[in-house]
Amino acid sequence: TGGSITNFTGVGKVLQVVHAIDSTKLRTAATTYTATGLSGTITPSSTSSKILIHMNAYVSTDNATPGNGSTVRLKLKRGTTDLTEPTVMYSLDQSQSGGNARASTTVSHIFVDEPASTDSLTYNYDMKADAGANYTAWLHDTWAGTPDQSTLPPMSATIVLQEIAQ
Repeated sequence: TGGSITNFTGVGKVLQVVHAIDSTKLRTAATTYTATGLSGTITPSSTSSKILIHMNAYVSTDNATPGNGSTVRLKLKRGTTDLTEPTVMYSLDQSQSGGNARASTTVSHIFVDEPASTDSLTYNYDMKADAGANYTAWLHDTWAGTPDQSTLPPMSATIVLQEIAQ
């Protein structure tokens, strides 16, 4: 038989969704984090709301040093506040490749934030490569056998922010 739900408080209800796409190519050998441009802004309607962040991106990495691996590291920030520890998003093990290896993949990251705020909040990802000049991390880029990727179309990354009622 049919029924009705009474006294439903709306906990877990999606209140709003923000979606952003970024296709700007970024290539870095920096050992410090660099802003990727992948960001989204949301204004929670309640201080009790949680924000669900879901990111998909295409990353590549290479290493010019034989016998070593290379890693793309991404971290999520709210404004200038780090929300996640540096996250290893992709790692290339070159112990058997002899150097100059490159690899690419699609990565995803999901995180739930409890900002306790009704201010406008910007979430963004920063990226770095492992250990300097012999390593390169790429975002939204592919490798086709040449260091110059300017002739290839950029890949896209997405970030989705959802305000969840509590």
